[in-house]
Amino acid sequence: MDIAKFNQVLKTKVALAKGYEIRSEFDTAIKLWLEISEMTLNFSKSHKISVNYKNMLIERTTSIIRHIKDLKAGQIERVMFDEEVLIQKERPQEYTTSERDLDEPKDVIPLENKPFEENTKSNVLKQSEFNNLPPGVKELQTSEVFKIVTPHDEKYVEKIINREKSLNGEIKKVSEQAPTSEEARFDFEQPVEIKTLICFACGNSNEKSAKICTSCGTKLN
Repeated sequence: MDIAKFNQVLKTKVALAKGYEIRSEFDTAIKLWLEISEMTLNFSKSHKISVNYKNMLIERTTSIIRHIKDLKAGQIERVMFDEEVLIQKERPQEYTTSERDLDEPKDVIPLENKPFEENTKSNVLKQSEFNNLPPGVKELQTSEVFKIVTPHDEKYVEKIINREKSLNGEIKKVSEQAPTSEEARFDFEQPVEIKTLICFACGNSNEKSAKICTSCGTKLN
């Protein structure tokens, strides 16, 4: 693949990855950033490009890996935050009773046969930590044994941990393939004078002295 083709493919993939981030599709965005990092890393090993361009690709690949880690950490925080908000927004369902319902007798389930029934005997604390309680108000000792009766996913934490391990494995694989600084200089062609500066964000060609990309406005140096 020549530089022109590489820049075109890179520009398309970067735009897609940013689009997924905007739509909060972070799983898809992370997978696409991993593909981009592998593509830039493999292209940096080509002997048909200049040393300066090779080094720039290696630096950009490292930046992408850091960005993937940040996305992954932020994603987990967002998932936990959304779960918390969902629980806080839950409200008991309101029921309306008609006159007909009041007239018709209903089968009453005995209290001892109700599900999730526990020992509900209340223990009043004789010495409360709170002072000046209103008359008739007593502090009760809370139970140490309880059941979660609201719907929840028992394997939620396990799923998060497995996804963390999977993403860490992919990132480690890309990191291990990255050449060291000595490997990057070994057997490279002699430095050549480059006339253009490629924008890593969009793949646009700019003047060598340009500081900002004329296409997307990204800072180049």
